[in-house]
Amino acid sequence: MEQGKKVDRKMQLILDGISRLAEGDYAVGFDTATGDDVSDKLAVALNRLAGSLRKTGGRNPEIEQLRKSNSELKRALEQANEYERLKAAFFANLSYEIRTPMNGILGFTALLKKPEITGEQQKKYINVIEKSGERMMHVINDLIEISRIESGQTAVSLAPTNINEQIEIIHALYRNEAERRGLQFNYECGLSTEDAIISTDREKIYTVLLNLLRNAIKYTQEGRIDFGYEKKKTGLFFM
Repeated sequence: MEQGKKVDRKMQLILDGISRLAEGDYAVGFDTATGDDVSDKLAVALNRLAGSLRKTGGRNPEIEQLRKSNSELKRALEQANEYERLKAAFFANLSYEIRTPMNGILGFTALLKKPEITGEQQKKYINVIEKSGERMMHVINDLIEISRIESGQTAVSLAPTNINEQIEIIHALYRNEAERRGLQFNYECGLSTEDAIISTDREKIYTVLLNLLRNAIKYTQEGRIDFGYEKKKTGLFFM
């Protein structure tokens, strides 16, 4: 009976020591006595654990690695979710990107049917229709290009570009829509025709400007929209 009481007291001390370990007290030590009975063997194992925790400051390398991996997986998941959100937004905007040049083609085709138009107007309308058709082709190319974007293989393609022509085409594409909404729609070019040839990625800057104007028209209830660019020392600034 006395031996049983000693074992019970020893187990109680071990349980108290385990509680201290759980609370971060790694200085705890366990009396191993002879190491013959179960409680002594348990005490030996706990002493080893306490010694290991004192060396590592309570940090288990495997657990730390697991936490690091979990954190990296969480960031990867957040990035994947953001990518999916952006891709969904891309496809949601796709119908608008298709409608804009289609409106240009259909609208200016209708204008060409009017008998009173002059030769100069006819030439201008045909030019807008041609540019709208080109824009439709670019949208199709964008759909093909998305696979390259997903694989990280997209690249900037620099080429001589008439920036004034870009601005004028975009203005022509959106003018009818702005007028239907009762908005004044103006543009301003900061370079002369002779100086308007710059080296840039024509399609990317075209897409950026289209998106900016689309949102401007969408969220402007009344008044006017002015867009264009001005030349500064460090480059062209679009507005």
